[in-house]
Order: sequence, then structure tokens, then C-alpha cells
Amino acid sequence: MLNQLDFQNWHKSLSLTKETVEYIEKIRQSPPSRNVRSGSHNVSGKYSSKKMGMTIQFESHTVELPAIYLMEHEEDILEYYDQPISLKLNYTKTNGWKTGFFYTPDFLVITRDNVYFEEWKTEEQLLKLAKKDSNRYFKDEKGFWRCPPAEKAVSKYGLQFRVRSSNEININLYRNLLFLEDYLRADNYEVLQQNALEIQSIISSNLGISLEELTQTLRLATIDDVYALIVKEEIYVDLKNFILSQARDVPVYSHKGQSDAMRALNINTNNVTKRVVLEVKLFATFLWDSVVWKIINLGIDSIALQSDTNEVLELPKIYFLELLNKGRIKPINESSENKDRWKHYIDNASPQDLEIASKRLEFVHRKLKGQNVPSAKVPNRTLNRWVKNYKDAKELFGNGYIGLLPNTKERGNRKSKLPKEVKEVMDEVIKEEYYTLKQKNKFAVYTKLVQKCEKNNLIIPSYQSLCGAIDSKDKFNETLKRKGHKASYQDEQLYWYLDKSVPRHGDRPFEIAHIDHTELDIELVCSKTGTNLGRPWLTLLIDAYSRMICSFYITFDSPSYRSLMVTMRECVRKHNRLPQTIVVDGGKEFHSIYFDTLLANFELNKKIRPPAKARFGSIIERFFGTTNSSFLHYLQGNTQVTKNVRQITKKNNPKSHAIWTLESLNDALENWLTEIYSKNIHPSLDNQTPLETFEKGLRDSGERSFKLIPYNQDFLVLTMPSIKKGNVKVNSRTGIRINYTNYWNPIFKSILLDGNSVPVRYDPFDISTAYAYVNKQWVTCKSEYYREFKGKTEKELRIATEEIRKRKSNSGKSYTANARRIAEFFHSMESKEQNLTLKLKSQSTQNILKVSDNIDSNTKDLLEDYRVSNANSNIVDIPLKSFNVYQKEVD
Repeated sequence: MLNQLDFQNWHKSLSLTKETVEYIEKIRQSPPSRNVRSGSHNVSGKYSSKKMGMTIQFESHTVELPAIYLMEHEEDILEYYDQPISLKLNYTKTNGWKTGFFYTPDFLVITRDNVYFEEWKTEEQLLKLAKKDSNRYFKDEKGFWRCPPAEKAVSKYGLQFRVRSSNEININLYRNLLFLEDYLRADNYEVLQQNALEIQSIISSNLGISLEELTQTLRLATIDDVYALIVKEEIYVDLKNFILSQARDVPVYSHKGQSDAMRALNINTNNVTKRVVLEVKLFATFLWDSVVWKIINLGIDSIALQSDTNEVLELPKIYFLELLNKGRIKPINESSENKDRWKHYIDNASPQDLEIASKRLEFVHRKLKGQNVPSAKVPNRTLNRWVKNYKDAKELFGNGYIGLLPNTKERGNRKSKLPKEVKEVMDEVIKEEYYTLKQKNKFAVYTKLVQKCEKNNLIIPSYQSLCGAIDSKDKFNETLKRKGHKASYQDEQLYWYLDKSVPRHGDRPFEIAHIDHTELDIELVCSKTGTNLGRPWLTLLIDAYSRMICSFYITFDSPSYRSLMVTMRECVRKHNRLPQTIVVDGGKEFHSIYFDTLLANFELNKKIRPPAKARFGSIIERFFGTTNSSFLHYLQGNTQVTKNVRQITKKNNPKSHAIWTLESLNDALENWLTEIYSKNIHPSLDNQTPLETFEKGLRDSGERSFKLIPYNQDFLVLTMPSIKKGNVKVNSRTGIRINYTNYWNPIFKSILLDGNSVPVRYDPFDISTAYAYVNKQWVTCKSEYYREFKGKTEKELRIATEEIRKRKSNSGKSYTANARRIAEFFHSMESKEQNLTLKLKSQSTQNILKVSDNIDSNTKDLLEDYRVSNANSNIVDIPLKSFNVYQKEVD
């Protein structure tokens, strides 16, 4: 990101006007003009940009996010800003209507020699919009997309406007940037000279060696060294034409010149990975396990297939997607279809047609061999016609069998006999009467059709004709208009286009992970009193690539940012790292300033699932179902029977049979995940277990030890919330004040700190302790009522505060809930009685947290060694505001 001096030198070199510079400066100093949101068909999110030092919003993870990656790593691009400013567009549509509206471009891009606004859309969107209104979008004679209204709006500021298409994105390069991002961001990883020499020596003696063979040949160097040298361009891989995760097909050279020379000699050109797209629709054909298959039915949860040998198979949609994403399903491209057109007739022939053609072929072969065919079996005239058709088909298609297929489907007039006017009236009635939220039945719609036909003196169609017309229309649109988008989601095709060039689960472990909550199907009791405490909540972080569970957290509290923070802590405690991209839903806890700040501090990205689109989170949703069906439903006190409340009696009520405690369930779930789930073959992992896939993925993609996050006090503080302002003033007598309470540390005695603002954090599970960032380190501060607040949670504090205010609400006087009154409340017998169940739940949670927060001596030693050896790392002492997070706080 440019500093003020660099910015001045830049705009002077371009001779920009004063008005243009002020306009750009206003954008640079302002937050985004709008917050992007996920709609029904888009995945939005935030990208933690190292170049910009802040998070960048994207509204589409298939277009805008790849564009961000390309801008992030393009040296000529100095800065880029998302949702920069709102523009007023005024223009005349192609139908002659004048229109005006406010519009926000996707990015403002500042390059070394230019500055312009950008709008990114898919090629399909642009074609559709241009067809609808060519005065807003059109493609010029040079093949570039244009938007004249936007160009006119920004021209008064002396700037340009560019429309960018998805066709301009190199998917292979984007995928490789995702794979190499850790190395591109790593400033502290150095390849030892002896390791670099070993790698370069192997490449020099084996020109064009594959990446897989290179990594298998290494003795001293590591896979991390290879990827680091690729990033530093000390060895060369064509990142635009090859995909690093497919190491077997990736040639490696000493420099770019060797690659160009080999390409000129047509060596290795057959290995270039091409984009292959399958349009999922009825009768689409593809190759699976060397067999040609055709889609013959698209159901809600399954897809029916028919092979070229007439074998019929039904697959779950999810499994079908996994096969396609892994490249095991290969679409049949147009060139092969044109070359072998006869396959089209075979695919569309019924089993009866194929049986008839096979019988005819026997007689034709006998005729062609000169053998006698009795006329009693086949008349000579018919046999001669079959022979002629056989020879014609062989000449035309290269396969005579096609000429023997019966054409019974083409006989007769199968088109509707109804007049055109009647069809138009029928369509109109269906649209106005049937496709409405009133959900009229077909017979009620038919009465309206009869009335309208009689009124217009038209032939009245039969009731069956109306039913046939309704049934022939799109089921998804019917449900959408009659029941709404949530009901129609079950009829929506899973994906309009399935593209195997960008795996939606990533190319390696810790690239993409999903996090979400669910209430578990089991009743729990208190370990001390046996009191029923209800059903717990599970927060889970699952790796999308391997399906391994990175971490989990069980609590009685409903989903909150506290659950998220503990789950993130657990991931670092177990693996000393966090996923690069985390997929979340629309829950408010996923959009709190605390969660966004944590992601920004560790340069992690966030993707937001579309609302009411469960399939975008199918990985974690399926696992929740597996946890209940394969684990919890085998335990006493499970709540399966509560799904039908009429079947519940005092004898079978789960509350009466509950015996599991939160602590014991936590241990049992941990054991089930590590010993059963992770070691069982997963249906979507090519006959591998999650653990095998996870470990192999780490080996193939590099250990990336420079991404390790020490599980220490500095990290724990970063997972704690702050107050709304973020900073508080230091008082040399009383310390700092957080949530009605003063906190003290001897360092506050310094006169230099008195009156200064410092960043603060507090522990939501123990409000007796807080933390302040002083002199580039976090210091521990104790509450003035440390003994009374010890072990009390933020939730208990909130309940106590509300109760105190409620008591005095009728006095008519101003009454503040200060620390002394809250401490007295915690001492009172009334509070103990009212919060007994809450206290029992909190104690159960604290027992789990104590286990999680304990760092054994060996781990401490390892982390200390790591910290000393990486003294220059920017991982540990990260300032609170090292990243700007443009996001409103959600309480």
C-alpha cells in the first residue's frame, strides 16, 4: 500500500488534475461505500490482503475473488479498493425509456501508469444483460465489454471505467495462487543454500522432470523448499497452464526459457490442463470408468444414469458431484460427438429398439454373406430394405447398426392439435391462476380456463390437456411461484454448471474449512447434583479437503462469538495452525468485530454461504447428521423420540433417562472422532479415510512450518473480545475500566501512560481478568473485585446487571449497575437460587476449558524453541490494529 509520499510521486508522474487527485484521495481514506451480502446464488466474503493491509470484500467467489487474487499478486497494481464509491448513472434504454439509479463499481484499481474503476461479471451475465439492454452493456469491435453510462459518470473525474469478464480469468493461475499463497505471504522462510543447489541440480540433469518425480528424488531439501523456489522464480513452472496439485503432470524447469523451448518442440504440450465443464441436464452424456453414461432422470436427492450397455444406475447427487470434482467423470466434448455421431442414436434408443435392431442385424449379416434367409421369417423386400439402410448408415455414420434402428417414434403427428389461440389462453390462465401463492388446485384453474374460452368463443380443451400442460412445465419455477424460494430449493438443480477446474473443497488440507453450530440430540445432567441441564450445543470446524475435524467445542450456551473463539483456540492447540479460508453462514456471531479481527490478524479469508442454501454447507451439515445417527443415537438419553411429541410418555422421556454429563460426552465424542470417524473410509475420498487423506495432503502440499501459530498467551488474548471502542484510557490511580469494573496492573503507575489510550481485551469465561496492550506486549490486569468475579462468565455478568436494573426500575431514580453492586449481587442468596442451573452449566464448561487451556511442559518447550528460532516472525506480537476491518459490530 502506498504511503503519502509515494502517492504524491505517483499522481505527479501521471499529471493528474487536482480534482482527480482529491477524488481518489477521498476513496483511499474512506471505508467501502457499502457492505456486500450473500444472495440466493452468490457467495460473498472478505479477503485479508497483505498488499493493502486490510480486508477486501468480494460479492462473488467465482469472479470477484479470483480477480482479487490476480490483483494481489500483480506487481504493476499498486492498490485496489473494493466498493469504492456510489455513482449516479443516467441513460436512455434501448426501448427509449430514460432511467437513473445509483450504482457501485466493484473496485478502484491504481496501477503504475493508470487508475480506473472495474466491474467484474461472468460472461454469461454480460451476454444476458447486453441482450436485455445494449445501451448499458455491449461488446465493441475489439472484443472488449463496455458500459457507456458508467464511463460517462466517471469521466467528469478524469477516470476510466472497465468492464471485466470471467473469460479473462486464468483459472489455472488462480488455483495455483491459492495453493502457493502461504509461500507468497511468507517473509521469514528462507531456503538453505545446499537445499536450493540440490533441487536445481536435479532439474538441470532431468530437463522437464515432473513435480512429483522431483519431490520423490529429494534427499536434503523438502517440498516446502520447492514451492518457495517456485515463488521466488529460482526454478520455473508454467502456472498458467499447469496445476501444482496435479504434480504428476507438472514439468519443472530451471528457467522460463527452457519451458518456452520445450513448448516450441511440442514436448509436454499434451499435459496442459484444459477446462472441462459438464452441463447437468437430462440426456447429458459423460465418460465414467471408460463407460459412456447418460443422465436419464434428475431427482431431488439422486441422479439416474444409463450406460451404453443399457445398465441403469442411481447415484446420490452429492456422490455424483464428488466424482466430477475429482475428475473421475469426464464430459464428452463436442468434437468427439461430431466424430462419432452414431453414439447419439444409440444413447437415445430404447431397450426395445436396440433389441429389434440386433435381431435385424443377424438377418442382414446372413444376407451379406450370401446365406439363404427364408421368406417366411423375413420377406425379401423387407430384407433388401434393411440391407440398404445398413449400407447407407455405414457410409454416413461409419456404423451400419444405426440404419437398423426402428423409427416408430417418428410416426404420426405427435404435436398438440389445439389451436394456437387456445394454447395462448391456457398458458395465460396457468400463469395468472395456477402460479400464485393462493395454490389453487388444477380443477379450480380449469374452471377459469373454461370461462375464458367461452367468453372468447374458443374451443374448450379437456381437463387432461390442462394437466398435461402444467406437468410439462418446469417443476422448480412452479414451486417457486406457488410456495416461495425456500420450498423450491428442493427442486432446484444442485449446480447449473459443474466445473472440475476449481475444486470447491480445495487442493490441500487447511485451505478451506467450514464452521457451524448444532444442538445435539441428547439430554445431559450435572456431574455433581444429577440435575438435568438440557441439550448441549456443538460448534465444529471441519477441513473441507480431507473431512477431518480440526476442532470442536461443546457447551450449554447458545451459539455466540465465545463458542467461535474457543473452537479456533482448540484448532491451534491441536494443530498449531488455522485454515486459510473459513466458510460460515449468516449467523450474527460469524460477523462480529471480534471474529473478523481474529481472521484479519492471521490473514485468513471468510466466505459467507447464501441464506437458506444448505447445500453450500453440505460438508458440515452431513457431518452433523452423521454425528447424531452414528454416535449420539446409541447413547442413553438421546432425543430421537422427541421428533414425534405424541409418542413421549413419562417412561420414555429422554430427560428421565439422561446419564451423560458435559465432561463425559466431550471425552466420548473426542474418542469417537479420533478412533472411529477419522479412521473409517469416507465415501467421497476415493476409498480413503479422513486421516489418510489429511496426512497425505500435508505431505504433498508441504508442511508449511512457517505458518505455525504458537498456542501461548499472545494467541489466547487475540481470541478474546474487546469493548466497542477497542481502547480505554489509563488512569494511574485506578487503572483501566472495562464493563463497569476497574482493572489494575502495576505498570499503570507510570506517569507516561496516564491519560493514554491502550487496546484492551477481556476473558468472557472469567471476568475477573482483563488484558491491556502496553509497550508492545499484553499485560494481565486483575479486577478490583477479583475474588467475587473469579470464575464468573460474561453471560452471568449480563444477567446480574439486568436484574439489578430491573429491581430499581420502579424507583424513578437514575441507578447505575457498578462493580460493587454487581459483586454484592453475586454474594446474595437470591442470585445463587436464580442462577443455580446457569452456574452448574458454567462449571461444566469451565472443566472442559481448563483441560483445553493446559499446555504441557513439552509443548511449552517446543513453542519456546520455535519462538526463539523465529524471533523475526510477525506471528506472535501482532498489534491489535495491524489490519483495518471494515465491518459494523454486531452485539
